[in-house]
Amino acid sequence: MGMLTLGVLSALIMSLGMGFTIAITAALGTALRKKSSTHGDKALKIIDILGVTIMFSAGILLLLAA
Repeated sequence: MGMLTLGVLSALIMSLGMGFTIAITAALGTALRKKSSTHGDKALKIIDILGVTIMFSAGILLLLAA
């Protein structure tokens, strides 16, 4: 196999992995929101903000590392 073929195959495999990861995360998030009570609303907001902060920080670190 040539380098171009391997590059294309690796991009396809990575996109499939990301798709599965996002789909599983969305399904778990939806299930968690359906099961949460009114007492869990504050905890869910904290988890949401924490998740966004971690993702944003990871993106900044990747940009700085490049």
